[in-house]
Order: sequence, then structure tokens, then C-alpha cells
Amino acid sequence: MRDAAHYRRMFSDNPDAQSGFALAARAILAARGLIEVGASDAWRDAAHAMRARHGGHFPASVVLDEMARVEAMSEDEFDAWLTGDGTE
Repeated sequence: MRDAAHYRRMFSDNPDAQSGFALAARAILAARGLIEVGASDAWRDAAHAMRARHGGHFPASVVLDEMARVEAMSEDEFDAWLTGDGTE
């Protein structure tokens, strides 16, 4: 399974890479300690949140920044981040 360390290494080793919101969602969930297989509600919510904030594609640095940001959040803050409710 791909954990947060995998995604950090992948994006750090490829700083010029562009990511779509689907891959970014997996990285975000991994940063929260959630390993998702397939399309879950959490994955869908994270994908929508990333797409709403950054569009369809964005650089590796954005994914790494968002991973660090959500990793430090409380559960309530992360829930608000997922729904776009006040954590911009």
C-alpha cells in the first residue's frame, strides 16, 4: 500500500511533475493515515476539495503543501477542509 511517505518521496523526487486531483486525493488521505483502495466517500470528498481549491492539475509542491496542511489539522478542521467550510 502507498502511505504518506511514498507520496512525499514521489512528489519530492519529481518537483516538476503535475498531478491530477485524483492522485492528490490519495496523497491527502495518506497524510491523514487513511489508505484508500478504490473510490470511497473520503476519496471523493478529498478529490472534490482539491479540485475546488486548485483546479484539475497542479504542481507537486501544491500536493506536498496540502499534505502538510491536512496532516496538522484536527478531525473537525479536516472535515471542514473536505467540505470547503471555512478552512481556506
